Amino acid sequence: MIFNPKFFNTRVVQCVASLGAIACLSAVSAPQANAGTIVNGWNYAVDSFNDGYTGQLGGKYEFYGIGIKQVGNEVIVGIDSRFDLEGDDPNGIEWGDLFFNFGGGTMSEGNGDFLAVRFASGNDAGVSGTGVFTNASGQFVDNGFDSVGDHAATVNSEGGFASVGDLAANDPYFDASYNVLQSGTKVGDIAMLDEAGLSSYGFNLNDVPGTIGQPESSFLSGADFGERQSFGFKFELPPGMLGQFVAHIAAECFNDSVAIAGEFIADSTDVPEPSLLLGLAGVAGLGLIRRRRSA
Repeated sequence: MIFNPKFFNTRVVQCVASLGAIACLSAVSAPQANAGTIVNGWNYAVDSFNDGYTGQLGGKYEFYGIGIKQVGNEVIVGIDSRFDLEGDDPNGIEWGDLFFNFGGGTMSEGNGDFLAVRFASGNDAGVSGTGVFTNASGQFVDNGFDSVGDHAATVNSEGGFASVGDLAANDPYFDASYNVLQSGTKVGDIAMLDEAGLSSYGFNLNDVPGTIGQPESSFLSGADFGERQSFGFKFELPPGMLGQFVAHIAAECFNDSVAIAGEFIADSTDVPEPSLLLGLAGVAGLGLIRRRRSA
C-alpha cells in the first residue's frame, strides 16, 4: 500500500513515555496505529487550498482537508471544505461516497472489497439510503472531470497546485475514478455531525501545523462561491474492518477530492489496562517462585 512517509507509531511513543517496560512490551505486541498528521487523537490529511475548480481556480468545490478519529469501536469523520453538505443543487452535483481500501493495492484492485460510507442521499450511487456498506464496489459518475489526473492537469495548467491530501495527484493509487457506490451490503447507519458536533470531538483542521495562515485562495467574492465550513458523521466500525487503509472522497464532478491514509485498530477496551498488565506480571513471577521452591 502507498503511505505517506511522515507516518509514525504513536502507540509505541506513548508506551515508552508512560507505561514502563512490561506494559510497553505488551502494547507493542498489540495492534498498532500508524497515521499521518496526528493532533489530539485526530488523523488529518490537509489538501491543497488552491485546487478547487469552478471554471476557474477556487470557489465552492474547494476541499481543505479531512480528519478521522477512532474512539473504541466508533469512527468519527470530519470534513473541512467550501462544498456544502447539500451539494450544488443548480448543477445537480452532490458529494460522492467515502471509500476505505484495506487491500494494500490500487483503487481498482480494492473494488468489491471496500468499506464505504454514503452520507449524501441525493448522489448517483447504485444503492439507496445512507449508511455503512461492506463488500462495496465503486463506479465513476461523469459529472465533470474524468479523473483525479484530469482535474490536476487543468488546475496546474492554470497556476494552481493540485493535491489529494495524503497522496499526490499523480499517485499510482488512482488507477480508477470511483466517486460513488455501485453496490454493497448495508451493515449500519451513520449519525451526521454539524460543526458544533464535530468540535465536541475536537475536530479542527487549523490545529494541523502550517495550516493557519495558509492563503485561502478559494475565498472568491459572491454568494455562489460558498463559505468554508465543517461537517461530518460517525459510525460503528463493522467487524473485521481493521488494519491500514487509504480512504478517498470526491465531489461527483471531481472538481476536488481528498485522500487520507491511516489504520483502524481493535477496540481499545479489549487491551488490558497497564495496572492489570503489571499485576499479571507479578502473579506470573509469584508462580515462578513457587515452582522453584517446589522443585
